[in-house]
Amino acid sequence: MVVGLGNDKFVADSLGPCVLEQIKTCDKLITFEPNVFGVTGINSVDAIKAITKLTQPDTVIIIDSLVSATPSRIGTNYQICTSGITPGSGIGRNNQTINQKLLGVPVLAIGVPVCTIMTTVPDRIYHVVPKDIDVVIRDCATMIAKSINTLV
Repeated sequence: MVVGLGNDKFVADSLGPCVLEQIKTCDKLITFEPNVFGVTGINSVDAIKAITKLTQPDTVIIIDSLVSATPSRIGTNYQICTSGITPGSGIGRNNQTINQKLLGVPVLAIGVPVCTIMTTVPDRIYHVVPKDIDVVIRDCATMIAKSINTLV
C-alpha cells in the first residue's frame, strides 16, 4: 500500500497526493490518501491504521513533504528510511510516528524537503518555499512514482 500524506490544496504540502496521482494501482498495489485533519476532521495516523488493518498489505510506503533547516536541500534530497515518519512534525505537530510497531507491517517512509524555516524577532516562525515549488513538487513526485511503479 502506498500512502500519500499531505494536502493537495497547498502546493508545498502536496508531494504525497501528487505521487499517488502517478501510481499505477493493481491487485498488488493500492493507494490511500488520508488528507489532513483540517480538511477531513480525521487524524491521518488513525485513518492509516484503520486502512492498514482493513487491507492487510505486506508493506506500507508513506510519502510526505518535509521541512529542512538547510535551504539548499529543498527538492534535492530524498529521505528514505524504515524507521517511520511523524506527520506534521516539521510544523510543530506532535503526532504519532507511523512505523512498523504501529501498523504491524514494514513501513518505508519517503520524504523530500520542500520548505525551510525562517525565525525572526520576536520568535515568529515562517515556513519559506521557493517560488518554483510547483515544479519542485512535480519533479520529485514523478521521480518517486516512477520508482514505485517499477516495483510491480
